[in-house]
Amino acid sequence: FRNQSPAEATCDITQLVKEVVDEVSDTYPDATLTTDEHESIYARGGSLLKTALLEILENAIIYNDHSTPEVTVSIRQSIEDRTGEWGKVVISDNGPGIPENEQKTIESAEETPLQHGTGLGLWIVYWAVSLLGGEVTLEDNSPRGTRVVLSLPQASVDSSTRDMPVEYH
Repeated sequence: FRNQSPAEATCDITQLVKEVVDEVSDTYPDATLTTDEHESIYARGGSLLKTALLEILENAIIYNDHSTPEVTVSIRQSIEDRTGEWGKVVISDNGPGIPENEQKTIESAEETPLQHGTGLGLWIVYWAVSLLGGEVTLEDNSPRGTRVVLSLPQASVDSSTRDMPVEYH
């Protein structure tokens, strides 16, 4: 598996989310991060997905204007009309939301002289998830905050990859 590119690696996204949430919780002890319990879902992921998750969670905390930022990460399966089973990671926060110009730039997947983002964070997420064959959706988390949905095509794995550490997936 060491010969696989990061875009080809398969991982248990449920386990990866738990590891990333634990890491971010240790770094930002004043924030409240919660996850739901879900059975294992395997998808293309590994280090690219870890990078995207770290970026989203850290941004949800750093740019939050509450004294106690709250971030919830949920994992679910869904069947999409277009191509079968997908794993979804949903990150919701109680922050001020993503500025409209940033959302439009990411949703259009291009920058122009008149419409451009102010930072690399969302682009890193978008590029990483796109390389994995997935999609990023930004939603309003009314009454306040943002919901980011990472949709990843599920992958089948054999028993030899299920117990490997994330860095080898």
